[in-house]
Amino acid sequence: MLKRLPSLNSIKVFEATARLGSFKAAAHELNVSPTAISHQISELEKELGIKLFIRGFRIVTLTDEGKKLAEVSIRLISELKQTLLELTTYSKHITISTTNAFAAMWLVPQLHVFKTQYPDIEVQVKADDRLMDIDHDLKFDMAIRYGFVDKKHIQVSKIINDQFGLFATQQYWRDKDAATSTMKLLITKWKNKDLLRYHQPEALLQQFGQGCSTFEYFEDENQVIQAALAGQGVAYVSKILVQQTVTQGWLLESQSFQIESMDNLCYYSVIPKRNLNHPSVIAFQNWLMQRLATV
Repeated sequence: MLKRLPSLNSIKVFEATARLGSFKAAAHELNVSPTAISHQISELEKELGIKLFIRGFRIVTLTDEGKKLAEVSIRLISELKQTLLELTTYSKHITISTTNAFAAMWLVPQLHVFKTQYPDIEVQVKADDRLMDIDHDLKFDMAIRYGFVDKKHIQVSKIINDQFGLFATQQYWRDKDAATSTMKLLITKWKNKDLLRYHQPEALLQQFGQGCSTFEYFEDENQVIQAALAGQGVAYVSKILVQQTVTQGWLLESQSFQIESMDNLCYYSVIPKRNLNHPSVIAFQNWLMQRLATV
């Protein structure tokens, strides 16, 4: 009974010999001597306790046992080479992890601009509010996250500081000016407890006086913006996420009440160590920073 697997090197020698049908051809491919190949095969046969080849004058022929091992080893070595090639060759296809709100409200609507500038790079966006471990999850090439950035971390790059504003439809602002009714503030109830201190309705209420006394909470920024578009109230939301709707003229920012800047709260990128020199990832990050600088 086999107590342990043969070494990968001995399997590699066997695979080359079985595939090429010759010690000499296998030696040429592996850059060793035919004698070394013959010795390695003999050691493998001794370890397994079976005959793998019938030696001829110029060629070797697989035994029935050798044919079975060759079928498996050739397939596995081929798959291993392909996987290693995929892992070590920079691809033109990159996958970006980011939040649901940033993906839906800003990134996806802007991707056509990137594709125009870099038509040979294919970008796939995976949106999820959970924190992905992109250092170990090979499905992702880069992440765009929101919060507080550690500038000392080599894998992290600050993209842009975030700013908040108050946004509503033009009709809502007109009705508000003409009436004495209270203003409804639409707010995201963030799940990240570290960020909650930046969403303080009570502080906003003090700013607005008695004109704002009702609040409605939503699970994410996309829902807040959609509610504002439906005329349900005033969205307290990131200026970055609301950019498209403002550009289209669907929502207008209040000039009466300005929200102070939050310099420490920002969007930032995280690139796994394996991709720090990835040309496509670097191109995407540079484009992202340039594009958001115009917001």
